[in-house]
Amino acid sequence: MCNQMQKGHETTSKIFYLFLIIGLVPCFVVFFLYKLNPDSSFLYTVADFAESIPAITSMSNQLMTKVMSIYCKTAPLFGGMWFLFSVRTTIVHNVPSKLTAIKSAVGLSVVLFFIVYIPLFFNHELTTSGRLLRLISDNDILLLFFYASLYAGISMFTYITILSYYLIYKIITGKHC
Repeated sequence: MCNQMQKGHETTSKIFYLFLIIGLVPCFVVFFLYKLNPDSSFLYTVADFAESIPAITSMSNQLMTKVMSIYCKTAPLFGGMWFLFSVRTTIVHNVPSKLTAIKSAVGLSVVLFFIVYIPLFFNHELTTSGRLLRLISDNDILLLFFYASLYAGISMFTYITILSYYLIYKIITGKHC
């Protein structure tokens, strides 16, 4: 049993790292594409296509930040796919009570709402933000790190929230063992 749990954790960890790498590759592609060709027709096409979609951008680098912000909008979908690929290898050690599980899921949903709501549904200019975001907005590498972190964070919170509701289902139906 312990060996089986260890294998489950290893598989879950591999899936986590694989999905993290796959999810962040487009951020790096956009970054390098912009650095190699700041007038890339592909980047301009994506930015023009998504012109009316709210985005977190920087006046210092409007093209790259618009494309990366648009890509970050796919993070919840990616978190859902991540859940679907890893749910069979997820092992619950300490099964919480129904009430605790429900409180956790509702709390995670509220946190996810606020983490996802602003980046996905609002326009925001980084150069008019606080000191840290203004500093980030002036440096392309820091912008890459910012958008990669935003994407990874939204994906992870989505995954955890879906997982918590799945665990509630398992606890209620008695299939958690």
